[in-house]
Amino acid sequence: MTYLGYGLAQGEGFIVVTGEVGTGKTMLVGRLMATIDRARLTAINLVSTQLEGEDILRIVALALGVATDAAAKGQLLARIERFLHEQARGGKRTLLIVDEAQNLPMSALEELRMLSNFQ
Repeated sequence: MTYLGYGLAQGEGFIVVTGEVGTGKTMLVGRLMATIDRARLTAINLVSTQLEGEDILRIVALALGVATDAAAKGQLLARIERFLHEQARGGKRTLLIVDEAQNLPMSALEELRMLSNFQ
């Protein structure tokens, strides 16, 4: 828990939590979510894992409250980026937690990497 708190305080791009099945990784994420100051941090936790790149962008957008409608990928990225910049201007950061990320295809991991460049 201390490592996660440190990573959040430092604004790390990615924090990876690994461990064997049943060691409490998901429970750790739950504890983290319960301690987050929602006035300073918007946090979303994704558990859907068999998603391709554009699908994960749509799931992230929906979780953030960003309109997805029939937006093309470029529009979707622009909307997410605008949301993140608005959050930053308001003094808030955004945390995206992806549980079971090891099951994501490379296209989804690449989209998540691209999102980390926005803030």
